[in-house]
Parts: sequence; C-alpha cells; structure tokens
Amino acid sequence: MERNLESALGRLDEAVAIRKECSQTLFNRAVARVVARQWDLAEKDLRLCVSRLPLEPQAWLLKSETVVAQQMVGRTREALTDYANALLLQDWHEEQRAARRAGLVLDG
Repeated sequence: MERNLESALGRLDEAVAIRKECSQTLFNRAVARVVARQWDLAEKDLRLCVSRLPLEPQAWLLKSETVVAQQMVGRTREALTDYANALLLQDWHEEQRAARRAGLVLDG
C-alpha cells in the first residue's frame, strides 16, 4: 500500500502542477496527504482549498483534523472554528437540498 500511496501522491503532484487552479485536484491531494500522515503538507493544501472553496464542508472538516493531528499548542480555537464551519456548512447545504426538493427558493 505504501508504494501505491507514493505513486498516487506523485500523480496528484503532477495533476496539481498541470491544473493549478483546480481546487478539487488540490483537495484530492490533501486527502492523499492525510492518508500518508503528511499533516503539514495536507494542511497547506487545505488552507488553499478553503480559500478557494469556502462553502465546501469537507475541506473545513479535513483542515480541522490536520490541525488536531499536528498536536500544536495554541491551535485549539482554530481547529474548533474549522470544525464549526464544517458543521454549519453541512447544515446549510442540507437546507438548500431540502428546499429544492420542496420547490422552494432560499436566499443565500
């Protein structure tokens, strides 16, 4: 598995280099970096992800997890804020889906 993970990371590095503006590719590399326990590199990718995709709850959740995994003193508030953002966004997305199913249009 380690060899496959290294290969996947190499390919994702190439994909990010080719598609510099593709936030989904960046998020995918961050996920692979989390699996590889490359917390600092994953967090770097996720910081860029949440700036480009501020309404994506999975990016906020994973960013929170990378902060916690690094066990850095003084970053508890950041991790909790990221986690709260993920929860709020997940709820908002669910409300939007429910409104669309009901034929309603919500502002925001």
